[in-house]
Amino acid sequence: MNRQMNKQMHSNLGASTATSSLAGIVVGGAILGMYMGGAVVKVLIDNKLFGYTNKHKNWKSMSKNAAFWGGVFGSIPALLYGGATFVAVKEFDEGK
Repeated sequence: MNRQMNKQMHSNLGASTATSSLAGIVVGGAILGMYMGGAVVKVLIDNKLFGYTNKHKNWKSMSKNAAFWGGVFGSIPALLYGGATFVAVKEFDEGK
């Protein structure tokens, strides 16, 4: 009896893997985009509006550098929140 109950409990984990993965990717991508976009806007405002000096000559190289570092620092929260969303969607749909 215990083996049969265990099999029933783990035979269906809720939402399909594709649905949960898509939700996790969307949340992770949104967080990563916010970090990258915020970094680019901050660097451009600091350098162009406030006149801070920078080793980059033009706005393109400043934006690329800021987007890279925003992506580096934003990757950890994006992975954590994306993974948490994946698990939450799996658990939420399991209750239906």
